[in-house]
Amino acid sequence: MTVEVQKKFGSYFDDWSESCSRLQHLLHCVIIVAMVGVVEFVAFSTETTWDDVEPHRFSWTIFAYFLRFLSLLNLPMCVMSLLGLTMYDAFPGPVRLRADPDSLPFVVVRIVTRGDFPDLVCQNSLTNLRVCKETGLRHYSIEVVTKKSVQLPKMVHLREIVVPDSYEPSSGSMYKARQLQYCLEDGINELGDEDWILHLDEDSVLTPDAVKGMMNFIHDGEAHFGTGLVVTTRGPVANWMTTLADLMKTGDDMGRTRFLLKTCRKSWFGWKGSFFLANAKAERIVSFDNGPAGSIAEDSYFAMKGIQEGFRFGFIEGEVLEQSPCTLGDFLRQRKRWIQGYSLIVSCPKVITAHTSSCIAYHTRDNHDLLEIRE
Repeated sequence: MTVEVQKKFGSYFDDWSESCSRLQHLLHCVIIVAMVGVVEFVAFSTETTWDDVEPHRFSWTIFAYFLRFLSLLNLPMCVMSLLGLTMYDAFPGPVRLRADPDSLPFVVVRIVTRGDFPDLVCQNSLTNLRVCKETGLRHYSIEVVTKKSVQLPKMVHLREIVVPDSYEPSSGSMYKARQLQYCLEDGINELGDEDWILHLDEDSVLTPDAVKGMMNFIHDGEAHFGTGLVVTTRGPVANWMTTLADLMKTGDDMGRTRFLLKTCRKSWFGWKGSFFLANAKAERIVSFDNGPAGSIAEDSYFAMKGIQEGFRFGFIEGEVLEQSPCTLGDFLRQRKRWIQGYSLIVSCPKVITAHTSSCIAYHTRDNHDLLEIRE
């Protein structure tokens, strides 16, 4: 009798929670539309006409309008962000597991670090190990790839890989790309073609929803690469200024990234290297051995190569917790590194060719439909 009562009230609670989620999303959409309407009303009500331009300032007016029209370059991303934030639930409930954990292939949670903060790496590795176990994941391991040993405890499901200084990839990849490529080399790689790799940063902490979303993603077998929502506000906050600035990344994940991955199955506007799930065979085909041009923003370069190879991308339900940079200086250096990496990518002829061709004919470029993800 008690079990029946729990099931009855549990179903009522689920229905109530779903109704609240829909109401929150509706209010969210109304606020977005209202804000856009107010901005457009103010912009058009203060519009300058050509009759108001003084003749001797005509050239300066042309230059000013040119600068103004440059903002339209960001219009495609803004439209995709708007669609992603309104078409899909912005307040989803807990992820429901659809997959049978016993039937899923092996999953490696791969954490790449320089080894400068061993205590943090060990603590987060043990936390992620506990979350995977409590969520019901059966076949998995936590793998720490580091330049110097972090003294990871010797436990079942834990593995530490120290990249030797003598290792040099064939194309000269550096930094994080070098460490990731080392894990794919013969003799180091222990994964089969049907296994999966979940990439995390050293400060990343899994949640039960993220693990369930990952298992559902693998079970569905609709894409070779996936990513999800990264949140920086649910853990300890070291710097409110950088944390608030990083909300742009969270909004980007909820909007543009989710829209592109759910509708187009491509990642045309970049990719992130944390909470990044990859089929092991597909990752070996794309590889991280992409030379200096693919070593700073190695995640985005990897995505562009994946598009060129015809692989499909998808969105993972759930969220991973991370921390924003502790100081404003670290935040600016991080952004500087991203800009440098993106500059190298957009100036690379191989990436330009792949990106252009895939944008024109992405419906016909799923060349790896025959690559079996799941039987």
